[in-house]
Amino acid sequence: MRLFRLQMIIMLSGLLLIFFGIAAVCFQSYNEIIAQQHAVPIQPNDLFVNSTEFKATTRFAGIELILIGAILEVVGYVGTRPWKDDKNSN
Repeated sequence: MRLFRLQMIIMLSGLLLIFFGIAAVCFQSYNEIIAQQHAVPIQPNDLFVNSTEFKATTRFAGIELILIGAILEVVGYVGTRPWKDDKNSN
């Protein structure tokens, strides 16, 4: 029962990070739309892919929150091991 609560905490915190990340991206997008009316330059996004390196930069701070939240969701799901308690297996 205690392990279940820990997994629920992990998954709920991941879900909250995803929601806050989406809200941050929406808020920043809205502010950039307003800033375009005032001729403020916007930072560009970069994506660099090589056979040995992957580098991506973004001006949206919420993207990192969404990524961390998604990783927590995967960790919480894998921690539940729903395939382990399959009644059809021996």
